[in-house]
Amino acid sequence: MSSELSQDDLDYIDSMFDMMDIDKDGSISIRELTKSMAAQGGKPRNQEIQKMFEEADMDGDGEIDWTEFLDLTKKKMKMGKTQPAETAKVVERKEFKPQKVQINVEPPKNVLDTQKKTEILKMFNRMDPNGNGFVEQGEFEEYLSSQGTHLSKERMKQLYTSILESTTLDSEMEQNGITFQDMIKYFENEEIMEDNVEIDIDPAKMENIDDIAEYFALANLTNTQLDGSSMTTLANGISRKNTVKETMKDLVSRKTIRKENLGDQSKKRWKPFASFKRRVDRKTVMSSPSGIIRDYLPGNYSTADLVKFDDLPPIKPVSTIVRGVQWIQGEDGKPSRLLLPNNFSGELETDIATSETLGYYGAFLAESTAENFTLDSRHVLQDFTYGNDYFETWVLQGAGGAALESHDFSHLDCPLTPMKKSGYFVLAKWMNDARTDIEITAFQVPTRHTIYTPGGVMHTNNYLKGTWRTMLADGPIDEGKLESKGQPFRFSFAN
Repeated sequence: MSSELSQDDLDYIDSMFDMMDIDKDGSISIRELTKSMAAQGGKPRNQEIQKMFEEADMDGDGEIDWTEFLDLTKKKMKMGKTQPAETAKVVERKEFKPQKVQINVEPPKNVLDTQKKTEILKMFNRMDPNGNGFVEQGEFEEYLSSQGTHLSKERMKQLYTSILESTTLDSEMEQNGITFQDMIKYFENEEIMEDNVEIDIDPAKMENIDDIAEYFALANLTNTQLDGSSMTTLANGISRKNTVKETMKDLVSRKTIRKENLGDQSKKRWKPFASFKRRVDRKTVMSSPSGIIRDYLPGNYSTADLVKFDDLPPIKPVSTIVRGVQWIQGEDGKPSRLLLPNNFSGELETDIATSETLGYYGAFLAESTAENFTLDSRHVLQDFTYGNDYFETWVLQGAGGAALESHDFSHLDCPLTPMKKSGYFVLAKWMNDARTDIEITAFQVPTRHTIYTPGGVMHTNNYLKGTWRTMLADGPIDEGKLESKGQPFRFSFAN
């Protein structure tokens, strides 16, 4: 993809991406693209920005990632090479280094807190009387009329279209109507949208013109003289533009909306489910005691959004707690020693590796997390196959005994063989600063699922079996050899 670009080109593109990625989440939103272009002195219309954004956003997820940005920039660079040489402006790449670029970005004017989003949702539910999750144009206009607004039919249509186009639903249902996400995005971007409203100009009806720049442009094209009457007409048009803004703000802040109860609205829509029961011989064999937990409205979601169950408590893995241990730090090239109490049998509780259970120890199931990580050193990925006699011949004899270890570099460990034949990946953590109490869990990892172990997390791969794909580095390792009663010690695992 980038074979025709030099390293300088890639460095330049990388610095431009960093500059536009204002919130540093690894992707560029349309708002960030608009802000960045404005900061560079550009004044493209919203339609031009939208076209550029859609061209770059190949997967349609509403964000431009690094690969998409690279493809877009390559196209622009190729187009630039076709321009006459005398028009090309040579800019030293160092001017675009992230540390050299200063962008003063004003905070969003419409940051919506939870309360405001709740009020918008209540209004949305009232606009959607059939409860299908889409506000159709007829529903929208009927609601505005019923609330005593003074917008004309044309004004309502323009407002409806503006809200409908606030987001793009990656579905054939896009034209079914306004979604809740459309409504939220409209309120977030209200000022931007109002500054760029597209209106078909009818010379016979100057009051339709909402932008003074459009008025002057039309006046110049038609040789129309600017007189007091026409300016008054224009002022009336602008005042109606403000009316649109004030109408939406008024609708969402009315007391009737604030008094609405979201729970009641959801129960009304999902009435058959809210009190769901299945009974056999006068006995309830299935029920929904918690009622409606969440009402998913049509829109674009990530899987993480759908399964974000904030109402549930954190999951603590089953574990073995060993008290009265002693850590003796190694010196002069000798490993550290972890002395276990005489009354400890060595049997560890086992659990299944999930994002929640691993998270207790500071590790992650890589396929199920949206976290971003930094690798501070060079790492290597390769497959290791552990023979049936690996533990007995290497761990106990060749390596000098089983251990728990930690180090500054990160680990990836992914079993490629069935879970029941892959052994155990052990994680541990200290329960006190004195390092006298330790908590340990032996994890079974589902096949082709990957544990990401950040630097500093205590673990061991002594008990792995089968084939594992592992990422590691060649940095120093702080390894504590297990001892009990003056002898090398090993863990065993509860069934």
